[in-house]
Amino acid sequence: MPKGAKSWLSFRAGIFLGVFFLAVGWVAYTDHVWEDYFITYRASKNLAEGNGLTFTVGERVHSFTSPLGVLLPAAAYVIGGGESDRAALWVFRIMGALALAGAVTLVAMAARRTLGARAGTIAAILLGAVLAVDAKMLDFATNGMETPYLLLGFAWLLWTLAARPDRYVIHLGGAWALLMWSRPDSFIYIAAMGFGTLLVGGPDGGWQGRVRYFKTMVRAAGITTVLYLPWLLWAGWYYGTPVPNTVTAKSLFPHEHSLWERALMIPEKMIENSAVLQATFTPAYAPLLSWPAWALSASTVLAVITMALWLVPWLKWQARVASFISFAGQCFMTSVIGVGVPWYIPTITFTGLFALVVAGVQLWSWLQSDSRSNATRWVTHGVAVSAFVVLISGMAHTTWVAARHVKVQQEVVEWGNRKVIGEWLRANASGPDDTVFLECLGYVGFFSQLKMYDYPGLGSPEVIAARGLTRSRIFPECWDELIEGLQPDWLVMRPLELEVVRRNSPDLLESEYTLAKVFDVRMEPGGLENFMEVWTHGDGYFEVYRRNRSPDEIIDRSMFDQLLTAADWTEKESPVEKPYDSDRNTLAHAPSRMSRPLPKGAETLTAQFGIFEGAHQQSQGGTDGAGFEIWVTTAEGRPEQLFGRYLDPARIESDRGHQELDLAIPAGATALELRITAGEGDDNSFDWTFWRNVRLKVPLWPEYPPRHLRHLAKYE
Repeated sequence: MPKGAKSWLSFRAGIFLGVFFLAVGWVAYTDHVWEDYFITYRASKNLAEGNGLTFTVGERVHSFTSPLGVLLPAAAYVIGGGESDRAALWVFRIMGALALAGAVTLVAMAARRTLGARAGTIAAILLGAVLAVDAKMLDFATNGMETPYLLLGFAWLLWTLAARPDRYVIHLGGAWALLMWSRPDSFIYIAAMGFGTLLVGGPDGGWQGRVRYFKTMVRAAGITTVLYLPWLLWAGWYYGTPVPNTVTAKSLFPHEHSLWERALMIPEKMIENSAVLQATFTPAYAPLLSWPAWALSASTVLAVITMALWLVPWLKWQARVASFISFAGQCFMTSVIGVGVPWYIPTITFTGLFALVVAGVQLWSWLQSDSRSNATRWVTHGVAVSAFVVLISGMAHTTWVAARHVKVQQEVVEWGNRKVIGEWLRANASGPDDTVFLECLGYVGFFSQLKMYDYPGLGSPEVIAARGLTRSRIFPECWDELIEGLQPDWLVMRPLELEVVRRNSPDLLESEYTLAKVFDVRMEPGGLENFMEVWTHGDGYFEVYRRNRSPDEIIDRSMFDQLLTAADWTEKESPVEKPYDSDRNTLAHAPSRMSRPLPKGAETLTAQFGIFEGAHQQSQGGTDGAGFEIWVTTAEGRPEQLFGRYLDPARIESDRGHQELDLAIPAGATALELRITAGEGDDNSFDWTFWRNVRLKVPLWPEYPPRHLRHLAKYE
């Protein structure tokens, strides 16, 4: 083997081993495990133990997004001996460190092939160094996420573009397939790569070259389809749909604007809120953790540069494509995701740094060759070295500080609080079928092994169905309705969630639940690390509530108590003012009527009604009473009265305040109507009438049980 080849081989081995040991060192020091790992690992472990690839045994729920992210932990559990979750975690961490090392080595090779031997070797060294000290890549390669396999796919893609190997189409299709197996939303980046290549001209340039490359990409897409289709077919058969439950849950988040409108607003949003730009080259959640302004500003500047390099015509086309992918990622994060979600950022950073380093070395090489004086060359060389030293030093410093932060956060919040909550629930639950409502599904869900009603419904199709029956889908504004409708056995809530639930439904926690335990690891200002005040403010304090449920009470989990507000009635009539909402009250001045179709399978109607206090105490005489009636349209199309009561609070003391009703809905009824009639002589003066907490018990699904639950014995 020639001496130069041996040297290059040793260099690649050095990059690989250096990145691998840095990644292992990071996780050995921090012991960090991302919350989402335990969401996925619960399904992975069930698969490895023969219970099916699902979050809750007996329910075929697609509770994960990444196929590799769930299959590899299952393999890690088997490799680790099948008895220790800790061993499985470490096997998966080693897998991730190896994948990251391979990705950095491969993308360094891509940089070398892009620029040629001398300049390319310099670019490979610089790129390997900056990627090796990026905090998010080291963290998300080893904390249980699918990130390293995604980065390996991008590295394979960039190497294919740079090296143009034999069987180019197979390499391109294979790289795309690895991206899809790593995370299905990678089709966005694949499309960005394809469009970016055609936009900048690709390897050949010109329209004919673009046409040829388009045909190449079509063939590569066929290979990707062949490699990824088996998973889609299997998931469609096993779960009833290839669309992950996680995607369905997140698609229900409300958006003020359409996707097209949000796309047009990207420049405005980037200017108004630079959180995604600030997060590109800083550790996870740095904009929220009061990181120094210089770090956030430096990240913003670098992010803007990397996402704009595709506009530079003299830059190598491979770097321009990488820049365009980074640009597309920034747009996706800004318009669709809306915030700098840290596990999405490494792909933007990875492709952006490739473009930045190649552009910088290409510019330096051009200045070196074009300079006629030695002084100019030395100045150019000095500026380049200084820029690299500043970049690598800044990234290394933030990574070291981030490692200290992550270590403390893992010890205090994750192991010290969320894991403890899960273990406490498991020890205190009445049985494995107890239901738990919460947002932070990972640690609590895995270590409790109970049935989880998580918001937004990543592992719970019941919550997804219930969200379609609530007034609001905004977190956590809809939580009181979800809790009242689903009636979970346990609640695990943070301060913000508690505040909103108490505001929207003041009596819910006190009347229906009992505070079981408080888990508080919050730190006082100035304690240990100032950043921990932010971390522990949200996840350092939880209150756990237990439902006041009698031992013989049976809750039909196929039903939901839907709160009906004024907006839920298709027809509203009143000569005074149309019914409207005020808190949980629907104000409907007599005479009034409200009607709406009844969903198929509706079982009961519960409500409060009455005349507001003070209506019978007016100096002019006050109210003379009002009548309250409930009507339905039967299956035969006839009106039928279910309830009627006349309230006269001026004469009858028991008619004052809230009154209760609980009615069975006749089978097959098609419509519901609430009427309020005026008092004697049709006098509606001071008839301050209202309905309150009107609830219909309706099926969560049009047909029950849904496909993913039909194999459960209790529903057969």
